[in-house]
Amino acid sequence: MNSEQCSRKFGENLLNIRKLKKMTRREFAYLVDSNEYTIQGYEYGKKMPSLSNFIALCAALKQSPNDLLANLWEWETELDDWRELSILMELLEDGNRQKLEGLLKIIWRGMVNTPPRLNGVSFGTRLQMLRIDAGLEIEPIAKQCSVARSTLQGYESGQYNPSIQSVLRLSEVFHVSPAYLLYPKLDTRLYPECWLAQIRPRQIKTLVEVAKFFLIAKL
Repeated sequence: MNSEQCSRKFGENLLNIRKLKKMTRREFAYLVDSNEYTIQGYEYGKKMPSLSNFIALCAALKQSPNDLLANLWEWETELDDWRELSILMELLEDGNRQKLEGLLKIIWRGMVNTPPRLNGVSFGTRLQMLRIDAGLEIEPIAKQCSVARSTLQGYESGQYNPSIQSVLRLSEVFHVSPAYLLYPKLDTRLYPECWLAQIRPRQIKTLVEVAKFFLIAKL
């Protein structure tokens, strides 16, 4: 999806969510310390907000970045793993479900407390840790995101903020949702499954594999 299509779809999402919240454009602009014409530009797909303004829009609407960027990402994410895990849990009877929940909590605590910790770090550090954990170098990611190597390094160092388009491309590289990637910049209420954000994508998949093994063992 090119930048024009991205802006248009984002604008549609923003307009629909604002109307569902029963806010006028003026009221909404006041909440985000902006003006009606800027909000109108977003909603008409004329331009995209900077990352900091995008986060402000999410906070004002009390909506996840995933909602404002709906239909702009189609890859599988940690949320798909979470849904699969939930389905597996439902297949178990109450007693066995409680046992599996207890087991997964023990594993999750070990993951969270094993350095280097993903939780509590800056966006740039989180991005770097995800890249290293995925075994990826800066150069190919920069090419995939259509940015210079130095720009991606700037994202990791905190010198630069990525554009919304770059956030989407980075999310695709790591197969995560935009909200998962942006978690350090969000009010935690804007990402419902906060416990997922504290562990790495491959660790989430490990929990799913443990649940599958447990289910098979009980059949």
